[in-house]
Amino acid sequence: MPIKVFVDYIDTVDYIKIIDYYNLNIPYGQPKLEILDRCEGGFQIQDLSAKYETDANMQIKQLRWKKKQLVQHYNYKGFDKYEETMLFIAMRSVLGNNVTLDDS
Repeated sequence: MPIKVFVDYIDTVDYIKIIDYYNLNIPYGQPKLEILDRCEGGFQIQDLSAKYETDANMQIKQLRWKKKQLVQHYNYKGFDKYEETMLFIAMRSVLGNNVTLDDS
């Protein structure tokens, strides 16, 4: 389910708070959440099973912004259910009720 926000802008400080919350609450040894460095923005996690891929986009799991939702890019891996749930919890801890799971 896509994560949807009801804000027009998430500043760098809030991005860092979301990432810190996520990374402090995942099990030891799990890949860390990072800011996705793409024009749409979003979040990424290293995909440890794809370390030999030559395409940088194939080496990560990613969710990109599209119309105030974090969605999987159609060509690349998205987050698994656990990772997406943890990201939602992290975003909710920072942005409060301005974040929801869109089940439409």
